[in-house]
Amino acid sequence: AHIDRCVDWPDIDRGVLYVTPQCSGAKKDDILHLYLFDDDNIIADVTFSPGETIEIKIDNPKFWSPSNPHLYDYTVNLLRGKKLLDIVRCYTALRKMDVVEVPSGAKYLSLNGTPFLACGVKDDSWWPDGLCTPPSDAALRNDLLQVRTFGFNAVLRSGASPARWKYWCDVLGLVAISEVPEGVKVEDLPFRPYFNYSSVESATIR
Repeated sequence: AHIDRCVDWPDIDRGVLYVTPQCSGAKKDDILHLYLFDDDNIIADVTFSPGETIEIKIDNPKFWSPSNPHLYDYTVNLLRGKKLLDIVRCYTALRKMDVVEVPSGAKYLSLNGTPFLACGVKDDSWWPDGLCTPPSDAALRNDLLQVRTFGFNAVLRSGASPARWKYWCDVLGLVAISEVPEGVKVEDLPFRPYFNYSSVESATIR
């Protein structure tokens, strides 16, 4: 038995985090033990069964933003009796991106309930010695660090976004934006009215 992955999502209005570990081969009496960390401090210690979604109340929540990219770490153990079958370490952030409409009919992006102006660059992800493959994780980090150093708070990615690229965006305080894949009918997307470009007509925001 093992943990395949953990799916989590926040509800910042209620100050809670939901976590669903997805397991394979777990038995009825197996248990999951989750520790949630704020820096090095354990702020939640929860036991539940495989297949369940756990709701964790977070006191004094710290919301993620480009100016304060705070991340929470958590560890999930899969146990059969006293035997540790598997352990995964994950991270998450408390944030919410919305499109808000004002009485005049104008719309704007909102991050955690505050108007957000996305000012960023496009990352075509070409490397001189590896084409679409970065030479190292450090190079990937340094590329995004330069974006932050220049004062930008967002980055638009062409093509698929590697997990490490998303990780460094989270760590460094960059809102990650992905182009809509080819084949999608832009006119059918819910955010179509907010963009008027002919080539890249809209984007999805992580």
